[in-house]
Amino acid sequence: MPANPAPSTSNAARTRPATARRTPAFVLGALGVLSALLAGCGNNPPAPKTLSYELPLSERSSVSRGLHLDASVAGGQKIGVMIDTGSTGIVIARRYIGQNYTSLNETFSNFTYSSSGNSYSGEWVRASVRLSSPQNGTTAETVPMKIRVVDKFCNAQNECVTDPDKIHVSMMGVGFDRIDPHGTVVDPSLNPFLNLQEMAAGTMAKGYILTPRTITLGVTAANSQNFEFVKLKPLAATATQPADWQAPTACIAVPTANIAPQCGPLLIDTGLNYSIVQVPEGINPPLVQDPSVATRQRVAQGQRIVITVPELNKTLYQFTVGDASSGAPDWVVWGHNTTAHAGQSFMNTSMHTLSQLDYLYDADSGRLGFRFHAVAP
Repeated sequence: MPANPAPSTSNAARTRPATARRTPAFVLGALGVLSALLAGCGNNPPAPKTLSYELPLSERSSVSRGLHLDASVAGGQKIGVMIDTGSTGIVIARRYIGQNYTSLNETFSNFTYSSSGNSYSGEWVRASVRLSSPQNGTTAETVPMKIRVVDKFCNAQNECVTDPDKIHVSMMGVGFDRIDPHGTVVDPSLNPFLNLQEMAAGTMAKGYILTPRTITLGVTAANSQNFEFVKLKPLAATATQPADWQAPTACIAVPTANIAPQCGPLLIDTGLNYSIVQVPEGINPPLVQDPSVATRQRVAQGQRIVITVPELNKTLYQFTVGDASSGAPDWVVWGHNTTAHAGQSFMNTSMHTLSQLDYLYDADSGRLGFRFHAVAP
C-alpha cells in the first residue's frame, strides 16, 4: 500500500483576464466594507470543524485489557496495536512494517516504558500509518510521520534479544505532556491521533475521544456534548522541546486512612492496568509488599481512594482497592518519588478509569474532557 501524502490545502490562484471590465471605485469600497463585516474585523472565529471518524475497538479491548485497534505501518501487514495515553509515538517491531518508508539515518536507544522497565532500540523512519477498526472497517490515515522501528528489545533484567522473530512490540502512544528517557517533552508530531491527513489539511480538529468501546478521531461540537472540561495550561516551546499542553492537576485522598487530598499532575494511562501514586514522605495508607518488585509497596485492599480535579464539581474517579466491581485498578503502587514532578504528588490512575468515564483530548483548544457514565459500561 503506497504512502499517501497529506492533501493540499492550497488552490491555484485564478487570474482575471486583462479585458475584464473595471469595477467602479464605490463598488470596491462597498465590497471592502462588506468583507470586513463578514470577517468580523479579524475577530470572527473560523467555521467549526465537523469531520470525525468513529472506530469501534477490537473484541480484545476492555477497561482491564486496554484499548486495541488495527494498524498498517508503511504499507505493512495489518496488526493489532495497543492505544497508550501514557506515552507518545509509535514503537513497533521491524517485522511488522512494510516497505513504504523513508529512513532518517537516525537511531534511538533505550526507549523505556517506566512501568515495565522494558526498553527498545532501533531506527527512526518516516512513514504513514493506516488505522482501522476490525469491527466495521472504518479507516483513517496519517501523514508521513516519524516512527520508532525496533531492532533490539531488553527487559527489566537487561536480558536482550535482537532476533526479529522474537520482538513483538506494537504500541501506539497518543499521550500529551509525556517525557522521553532523556527528560525532553515528546513532540506532538509523533502522535498518530493528531496527525491524520484531514487534520493536516485543516478539515478536522486535532483531538480524540476514548471510551471502553470506541475511539473517535476528530473533536466536534456534536461529539463533545455532555463532556465536562478542564482547561489545560500551555507548555511553551523552547530551544530543546516543542510546545505542548501541561497535564492537569488532580488530588488524591484516602479517606479510610484519614489522608487528606494530595495534589499534582494527573495521568489517565490506558497502557497500564494498575495505578501509581507518588506523594511526599511520611504520607502512607496501610501498605503491603509488592510481590513483583522488592522495592515497591502497594496499598492494602479495602482502602477507599478518591481522585478529584479542582475545576470539576464532582469526583473524577473513586474506588475501593481490591474491589473490581468498584472500577478499581488491578493494584495501586504507593511511593514517594516526587522529584520527577517538581516536588508535587503524582497519580497515574490506569486504564480502569474508563470504567467510570469517557476521555476527550482537544489538542487544538487545550482542553481535557470527561463524560461520566451513568451506569457501568
